[in-house]
Amino acid sequence: MMLLSEVLKERTAKSHREIEKCEGLRNLLSPDLTLAEYLLILQCWKSFLGPIERAMNSMEEMAGLMDDLATRKKIPWLDADIQNGGLGAKRVVPDSKMALSTPAVFWGYLYVIEGSTLGARVITKKLVQHGTIPKTCLNFYFGYREQAYPKWAIFKQALDAWGEQHPDKYEEVVEAAMDAFDSLRKVIDSNYSKENLEQVIAGVNPS
Repeated sequence: MMLLSEVLKERTAKSHREIEKCEGLRNLLSPDLTLAEYLLILQCWKSFLGPIERAMNSMEEMAGLMDDLATRKKIPWLDADIQNGGLGAKRVVPDSKMALSTPAVFWGYLYVIEGSTLGARVITKKLVQHGTIPKTCLNFYFGYREQAYPKWAIFKQALDAWGEQHPDKYEEVVEAAMDAFDSLRKVIDSNYSKENLEQVIAGVNPS
């Protein structure tokens, strides 16, 4: 039987390719990226991740699934970057309706979230190279820094160990991962707009 991580990689490949087509994410690689555009993308990530992280923190059943779960929080990085970018507490993008209901959903969501820290390394390299975004706003995309691959290895080991104990849950995990990819894409596509960008600009540069 294939490892759960291998099944996820194979079954979510199309969803992964689709998320990379999002205009907002593609613009992160552009040398013309503005700080306002960047902050709007961070708000989209916060919209997606906020409900998930809160659920992970509040549900004892979820908190016990990974020993180092407390070290994998992304919202503090996002809050710091948004604050350092001058936007403060202003919310342009409301929270998504992501719901964490079962351990299988936990693993599916976390597969997408933790996997994003690897792809972020490519984005970070471009952001630093282009120099349009202050480094004080790059905490989220710097992520685990040199610990990115070790942290991914630890995650995969825990994921596969859980999968070996619950082979009947493979499909539920895959569906959750695909739902996470789809939900993130929808959050970005529906909120990366001229109207929201104007709100960000107004928040960074109040009259």
